[in-house]
Amino acid sequence: MTEISCPATCSYLSASRTHPPAIVQRRTERDMQFLVPLLTELTDAQCDLVLFFQMMVLRHAQGAIPPLLDEDVVAGATALAATLETAERGIIYEHSAPSLPAQRLRVSLDEALKSLLTGAGSRARAIEKDAMVALRQIARAAGDAARVLSGDEPPVYLRLIARLKPEPAAADAAREGPPGRVII
Repeated sequence: MTEISCPATCSYLSASRTHPPAIVQRRTERDMQFLVPLLTELTDAQCDLVLFFQMMVLRHAQGAIPPLLDEDVVAGATALAATLETAERGIIYEHSAPSLPAQRLRVSLDEALKSLLTGAGSRARAIEKDAMVALRQIARAAGDAARVLSGDEPPVYLRLIARLKPEPAAADAAREGPPGRVII
């Protein structure tokens, strides 16, 4: 292989970005067909919370020992949603997840939610209500992913949200403009 410094105006580089391989396009379309119906039922605030919690799940999964599974995501998100629903009824009770990895995820998601609520002031109640819905949608998506996206390697939902996460290099490039490129 040879690496060459490629200017941002390179026609080969722009063509490769404009026309990704067909398999990548099909996978992206399949992923979107799964996720879009789950998000269309939600308000903008709830969608934002789904994306926020998905990033928290990914961040937690990176260092989780034992590795996080889709079932742990379902259990952790469900337990935190149940805790919030119970608190809304005026009862203080922390629901726990059935497995240690799921419980650790639940605690991580709870800490992330508390950090959001810290500066929320009068909006805290609305955020908690939206968080309940968002967590239930995440649990639903994680539970359905293996069935709907059959043929994908487990953990299907975790791999799905990892694929959809913007790459740091792409995010930096979008912010900074086109730096010098390299074709390999």
